[in-house]
Amino acid sequence: PYQTDCGTSGTRDDRLAFTSNFTPAGTMSAVASLAAAARVLKPYYPEEAARCLKNALALWEKYYIAADPANRDSSRRNRFGDDADFDFSSFGGFGFGDPRTSAAIQLWRTTGDDNYKQYFVNQIVSQLTPRQMPEPSSASRANSRFRGSMVNITAALEIYPYMDKDFQAKVKAAVPYYLESVKAVASQNPYGVPVSGRGWGGNEQVISWAYNNYLVWRYFPDMIDPETVLGGLDFLYGCHAYSHSFLWYNRKL
Repeated sequence: PYQTDCGTSGTRDDRLAFTSNFTPAGTMSAVASLAAAARVLKPYYPEEAARCLKNALALWEKYYIAADPANRDSSRRNRFGDDADFDFSSFGGFGFGDPRTSAAIQLWRTTGDDNYKQYFVNQIVSQLTPRQMPEPSSASRANSRFRGSMVNITAALEIYPYMDKDFQAKVKAAVPYYLESVKAVASQNPYGVPVSGRGWGGNEQVISWAYNNYLVWRYFPDMIDPETVLGGLDFLYGCHAYSHSFLWYNRKL
């Protein structure tokens, strides 16, 4: 206990932070968060909201060109081997695609500037087209979600209420394909949710999955079983192998 040797320490500390190397693409999530915060804070804390938006705009202007996916191809091959030959650019929700999409959406919603649409409308529409995902190579065999025909409707559902009828019709047409993937993922474990097989319990994707299902139910209630929403909540509240609520443990920490 309390032993130190330069870069390590024997002292236990629950103030853990998990970081990664800086990349221009990585700043786009900060831009999205700041732009969204500016919109939410404005009625209550206008000065903080203005500061959030100022910083979001500054980061966007500084890094949006460098964050173009064309500048990230080499790192993708190093990580995913032969799978890098597949064009993942239309599947931003699977960790690929244009990292500027979410940032541009939030900046558009906050500022009303239609110039940001060029960074997300075509990208999102392309995600609504069913694509056959490749069989994983040895470099990514463990991730069974990269199989079969899939669509990504996450971003489309987020902006659905603010778009025109033509866009909304395309989203509705993609829902049946999305529901096929929902059923496939749910069949992979006893809990009916997309639990990751590689650590961390997969809670982030469980939450995202359940929230997507909620939005589908909200906009198209006759197309989806609401149990797919409740199943995500059941898992988080304790219906899983550990039999304790993840929310309770997070609160304790």
